[in-house]
Amino acid sequence: MSGPLVATVADPPAPDAAFARVGHRPHALWLDSSADVAGTGAWSFVAADPYAVLRADGGRVAWLTPGGIRPAGRPVFAELTAALADASAGAPAAIPFDGGAAGFVSYEAAAAFERLPPPLPRDHGLPDVHLAFYDVVAGWDHATGECRVVSTGRPATGRERARRAERRLAAALAWLTGSGMPGPPLVERGAGARRRLAAGPIPSRPVEDVAWL
Repeated sequence: MSGPLVATVADPPAPDAAFARVGHRPHALWLDSSADVAGTGAWSFVAADPYAVLRADGGRVAWLTPGGIRPAGRPVFAELTAALADASAGAPAAIPFDGGAAGFVSYEAAAAFERLPPPLPRDHGLPDVHLAFYDVVAGWDHATGECRVVSTGRPATGRERARRAERRLAAALAWLTGSGMPGPPLVERGAGARRRLAAGPIPSRPVEDVAWL
């Protein structure tokens, strides 16, 4: 396989309508830039069902994959550097974001590479790092109205990558056109993971000398 598979969607739904079809899926992603403010609204992207998730929490680093949870052998940013190098290898992008990592890095993750004062009590239940790796992304060019879907076939290699890219592209085109829905999630999020990800009500603390805050 020489590069990712790319397909243009005829009469595509709007990004918000597309996301409504997959928003319930594990790690659904919508990067929206449809509000054209001074020419900055160039592209929007929708993705779901990543092939892997990199998580770090309190020094514990692990990969969540279809095969289960696999502890990482390196610190989180060493794992991320290697994974991004692999995800960026290949043909030039057909859309500005054609797969790779999306998620968040919390403030607490700075302790991995910087000496900081003792932190305040954590007021959320989120991990330090949570980055999902996507192999299929739909992108909308707001300048032309065109929607393209890119399927990289990752993380498979060789001939299996090509076959996987074809399967995943066909599934994405089906739900984008309304003729089908996505198959089983690639990365299931079990009850334990849901509990860890659910922040719930955020506790509050008074601020000295500011009675109303």
